[in-house]
Amino acid sequence: MSQKMKPKFIDEVKIEVRWGKGGDGIVAWRREKYIPYGGPAWGDGGDGWNVILQASKDENTLLPFHYKKIFKAAWGEMGKWDNQSGKKWEDLVLKVPIGTVVKDAWSWEIIWTLIEDWQRLLVAKGGRWWWGNARFKSSTRQFPSFAIKGEMGDHRTIKLELQLFGDVALIGLPSVGKSSLINFVAWTKVKVAEYPFTTLTPHLWIVKHKGKDFIMVDIPWLIQWASEGKGLGLFFLRHILKSRIWAFVIDASGGEESITAWVKILDEIKAFVEWYLGEILSWEKIKHIDWRIGPYAKKNILILKLIVKVSGEQDQIKEIEVFNKGLIFLLNKSDMVPVSQRDNLKNKAIQFVKDYFKSSFAQSVDNKILNSNVFWVCAACGEGIGSFLDKVLEELDALDSQRDFNDFIFEQISETHYKKQEYITEIPEEKQVLIEEGYIEQDHGERVWEVYHPYLSWLAFVLPWDNDEAVLRFWEQLRQKWILAWLEKNEVKLWDILKIIPSFRWWEPIYIKYEL
Repeated sequence: MSQKMKPKFIDEVKIEVRWGKGGDGIVAWRREKYIPYGGPAWGDGGDGWNVILQASKDENTLLPFHYKKIFKAAWGEMGKWDNQSGKKWEDLVLKVPIGTVVKDAWSWEIIWTLIEDWQRLLVAKGGRWWWGNARFKSSTRQFPSFAIKGEMGDHRTIKLELQLFGDVALIGLPSVGKSSLINFVAWTKVKVAEYPFTTLTPHLWIVKHKGKDFIMVDIPWLIQWASEGKGLGLFFLRHILKSRIWAFVIDASGGEESITAWVKILDEIKAFVEWYLGEILSWEKIKHIDWRIGPYAKKNILILKLIVKVSGEQDQIKEIEVFNKGLIFLLNKSDMVPVSQRDNLKNKAIQFVKDYFKSSFAQSVDNKILNSNVFWVCAACGEGIGSFLDKVLEELDALDSQRDFNDFIFEQISETHYKKQEYITEIPEEKQVLIEEGYIEQDHGERVWEVYHPYLSWLAFVLPWDNDEAVLRFWEQLRQKWILAWLEKNEVKLWDILKIIPSFRWWEPIYIKYEL
């Protein structure tokens, strides 16, 4: 896509958020004139900044995150002298549009959905502050010479996706009159012109009819091969799936040729949906994709249902209902078609749709049902608009309890978050490397162990290893927490080497000798 064609409506971005490191506690001493023995002088650090996403009705695009990809929260202030703690700064608040879904960028796990104005989500919690040396004063330790470092800042990559939840999606080829139709039913001023592609971004409008409100979405730029990325196809095909009714707008002034062009659109939607299912469920699990077309609950409502069969546990096949969509066909620009030709053209449209469903889905649809879902409309003069809106209200009422694509997405993409468990395992292959690097001066039969334990893997990284008192406290804490007993139970002996895996992501392990 050329730079000139790139839309200013951004609905999906990937960003990195880095929360602030907690402030370090410091080693400080009182120096007041009339306090002869001094003593430790507090010195706790301050909390690191949090990164918070906040939904705002004033935002309608993720464009600001398209240009800036990394957001860093500030570090907490170090402890101060004279019994003062370091300052905790304000949080970093990033405003996003209402309806933004937050996902883990790598696992696709849905973290949260922001659906209300001012709703907030903590996506990156700042590192905790920690103690200055005054915290370690006791009857036996009057002058502690060490402090604890603030918890490390971490970072994660998240994906923001703007969900356009519409009740009715107007779908069609360029210049069939979708924007004109929106202008008439919602009293708006969407750009209209005689050339293609006047609508470059999705438009959502509230339509009021017979005392009820619903949302209508104008989906632009759907051309043939859209599912292969032509035009802005993939950019907007996702939003079609998030509407409960698909209203196909056809330029009837073009005669039979315009009617047959409708097939290209549904073919592109089908191709995209099947590709999307493979991305979500993985092709290895999918056994069959079943499209079903027919009436709903013995009413004159035409429903397109999607069922996918996947392999489950022990190779059992299970069916997943993906969605139910209402289908409506609008023969637009009726004012440009002679009245004497309308019935014949509508009948040809009905027959063509029926033949398409027969060939593509191997299913027959009753003419009566099709006839009640095909409407002559005129966006310019309002002809047939009332009947179309009546049908929309009828279908929305019937589809209110039906399966929606967003339900499927929330169920299938969300995965159980992996919780890291404590473990210890011998890694003899690293011993020779440690010998060559001089960490082990002479081989006395030491064994090398890789260790992860939540408390051990935190404490080893926040204490200063160049301070003898801090090292002594480290081993005291491991004894009190029964971690030494856990190590010895797993055959760790004195002078063995422990490779400590950190609790903080992206930090390198450290090696320590097991010595008391």
